[in-house]
Amino acid sequence: MDVAAAAIIDSAFPVVFHEFHGDVKDFYRAKPLQVASSTRPQMTSNSLQGEHNEANKPDLVYSLHGIRTNAFWQSQLAEKIKTDTGFEVGARNYMRFSSVMFVLKNIFAAKPLRLVEGDLLDLQERHRVSVIAHSFGTWLLFKALCENSKLRVHNIILCGSIFPRASSAWRQLKYGTGQISGKIVNFCGARDPFPALAELLSRDFGASGVVGAGDPSIEDSFHDFGHSGFLTTEFCAEYWINILASKPYTLQSAPVRRRWYIPVILWSAAHRGALLVTLSAIAILGYWLNRSEYACWWRACYVDVVRIHNFGSSTRQPGSPRRYVDQVTFEYTYNFNRSELVFRAPRDRNPVVTSLIGDNLERINPQESVEKLFTGDDTPSREYQKFKLPVRDRRANFSVEFANDSSEAPDGIEVFADRTIHNLKLQIFLPDQVSLSAPKGSFRKGVLIKRQPREDMENCQFDADGRSVSCTELNIPSSSGFYYCFDVKGWAGPQDIQEVKLSACRPSASPKK
Repeated sequence: MDVAAAAIIDSAFPVVFHEFHGDVKDFYRAKPLQVASSTRPQMTSNSLQGEHNEANKPDLVYSLHGIRTNAFWQSQLAEKIKTDTGFEVGARNYMRFSSVMFVLKNIFAAKPLRLVEGDLLDLQERHRVSVIAHSFGTWLLFKALCENSKLRVHNIILCGSIFPRASSAWRQLKYGTGQISGKIVNFCGARDPFPALAELLSRDFGASGVVGAGDPSIEDSFHDFGHSGFLTTEFCAEYWINILASKPYTLQSAPVRRRWYIPVILWSAAHRGALLVTLSAIAILGYWLNRSEYACWWRACYVDVVRIHNFGSSTRQPGSPRRYVDQVTFEYTYNFNRSELVFRAPRDRNPVVTSLIGDNLERINPQESVEKLFTGDDTPSREYQKFKLPVRDRRANFSVEFANDSSEAPDGIEVFADRTIHNLKLQIFLPDQVSLSAPKGSFRKGVLIKRQPREDMENCQFDADGRSVSCTELNIPSSSGFYYCFDVKGWAGPQDIQEVKLSACRPSASPKK
């Protein structure tokens, strides 16, 4: 385009040309519509007269705050603006807008948005309105102008902005619909993570308050500030007063170096889809790990044990020693997920193990082992068999039967687990006319933990005949063992009492008769 043509356009469209501050060809290339388009107001004598009328109105500065604040800065800056410019000042405080409301803006933003629209419609009838908006207030102003073409504002000052970047909407508002008659200046903070976080949160938001608006109709100024560093009387006096008064002003156009976390957040926002998938996978994996047995490396894992020992199947034949089948039912309940439980039993007692999990009883076959089972201080070690039992919903339930030809009465019950025993319940069923010695006095020393007698059993409750023991918050270390030792009355004869012989119980005192 030659000089003569540029002069003609400059004389015909003086306001538009100087507002753009660029080459004429670039100006036409940047706009989606030509100058003669019907959607763009023509700079006729009527429109120039309208601008003249707008300029004759008294100026008013309208401020909008962000979320999670009571916006005291509005009143602090009001006096400074009044003193230095002589303009009237109005502030919209839509009360404290929480983080949850910000995330759910599609639900909660309607009320403050309608307030802003109503304010501007009312104020513009009597004033030429300039706006100072911070954070969420920049988004509210942007949405209000885009949704209501009747709104008119003059100069706009934005700081901590979260409106979308690289949008043509501001240019359309300024050069297309003519809703913005003055300057649009966007102040960016190099230490402000919140615009970047807002862009990460939603595509409706943008990091325009930290990297710039990316729009030729907006002037960006970069400063080494955090999110609210601009909201001081000193900064207002240095930068904002001249912009509001339409006087010459100086901006920091060269971007200052941003803090390290800003690029990280911006990268995350640019890859939010992949990041969401990755974080979801990590969350699912973390949840699974925290519920699994692997979590026992960093959190307390324990098992609640119920053991029911049934000697009731014992039979007596006249003139012969007592013979019986030793039947035990176990229930283990874990506070973590596991797939199986390994149960060990002496091979010489011919154990028969049946899982009680599910609808059908399942006979469990043993796995041979050459390992030895330690059964007491002076009892010879015996080979044992391992049975792998299923665990469903953190619960293992199974029964074990032992062949027992001994004529001696039982004298104790042992409970072991491969995890800390948190809660424990023992129940003992005896044949008719057979009972335990009363659990009182020194008989309470018949409980041993880690093979040591325990006299302080506040966590355990015994029933009157000693056949039921219930312990809560016991926390027996894994594989340390809980021993309940007792005397039996009436096993060999109605009046006979058979005392404790279990070697593990010898450190404790013999129960009183």
